[in-house]
Amino acid sequence: MAREGLLIHGDGEYPEPQSPTPDTPRKKWENFWYYHKWHALVLLAAAVFLIFLARDLTRPGADYEIGLVTANGFPQEAVGLLEKNIAKCGEDLNGDGRVTVQIDSYAAGAENGGSGIQAANQVKLEADLSAGDCMLFLTDADSFSQQQSKLGMFARTDGSTPEAGESGPGGMRIPLSGLKALAGLSYRTAEGENLMERLGLSLRVYRDTAVDGKKDAYWNASRRLFQKLASG
Repeated sequence: MAREGLLIHGDGEYPEPQSPTPDTPRKKWENFWYYHKWHALVLLAAAVFLIFLARDLTRPGADYEIGLVTANGFPQEAVGLLEKNIAKCGEDLNGDGRVTVQIDSYAAGAENGGSGIQAANQVKLEADLSAGDCMLFLTDADSFSQQQSKLGMFARTDGSTPEAGESGPGGMRIPLSGLKALAGLSYRTAEGENLMERLGLSLRVYRDTAVDGKKDAYWNASRRLFQKLASG
């Protein structure tokens, strides 16, 4: 009888079970992200890589590829402005009757890799560096320091390889304002900042790397372009 008293109200009726409170959309998203965030980031990185690959396979070959390594994305209009003005100092390397420059953007972010997209950009940068696709790189100051510390990828402005522990940017990076051919270039944000003032130009390390001897003509042409941009 005592047991029945615990299970049944005084009026002889069982208490109605309370319905569970349904999760809000935000709660559902938090639960999903908690359990699946790494899967999502891997898939996102793979998707970005495939987009880059498809772009590279369908785009006609340029005379020069130049890397643009920045903490954040760079406006496409500004990229186009750089391509157009750098091409004025270049040579027709592929014999198609025109000079074209293709800038490959890598928004690699902070040293820890940042978001999935930034991590994918870092992977692509390192893969392209191994392939020797870009001999010249435009960087902002933070990205130069980050990549030089991580990869030791930048040469001196004369093309020679720095000594171990030589971190630059002095002798390895020329600000755009110091390049006579690009000194007047401007692309202003809504706040009035000239984004071109963030950038500097560097050569990559070439001698005694995996691509040394395989792309000598392209390396020498890129050095000539670097020198012409500097001297005007």
